[in-house]
Amino acid sequence: MAIDEPFAALRAELRKHKVEEDALLDGIAFAKALMVAADDVLDLLVDETKKAVLARIKAEMGST
Repeated sequence: MAIDEPFAALRAELRKHKVEEDALLDGIAFAKALMVAADDVLDLLVDETKKAVLARIKAEMGST
């Protein structure tokens, strides 16, 4: 799914309520930035989890 797809429905709904286009675009840009930041955080968590699991496996293999 493209990043813009979820915002099409939001854009249509906000236009019904006469939300200014500039405010709408600012909100969408902010939401996209949050999505990118959240994706980066999740990538970091996955990387750190992989490192922890590999370290534990190596420790277990070394102790047997």
